[in-house]
Amino acid sequence: FLFIYFNTMATKEAEEVGEWIEGLGYPQYKNCFVQNFIGWEKLRLIDASTLPQIGVQKFNHIQDIAKHIRNRFNLEQPNAMKSISEVSFSTH
Repeated sequence: FLFIYFNTMATKEAEEVGEWIEGLGYPQYKNCFVQNFIGWEKLRLIDASTLPQIGVQKFNHIQDIAKHIRNRFNLEQPNAMKSISEVSFSTH
């Protein structure tokens, strides 16, 4: 019973995300999110490097969808000019 409930909730949430993607003007990618069970929590972890893995291939689409995801969750835009030596790493 618990598995069926979880699967139903995951599917429902993925459908919501798919509809959001469709609303952004990318109906061709709705199923990429639904079939990969990308709900709102998983969506927060999706970035430009992850989108091709779920089926978003066009560079300008990747940029735009990643921007919309960052905006939805108030995430910072990655700074491509920042050196890796400037990044602090936590050991915890």
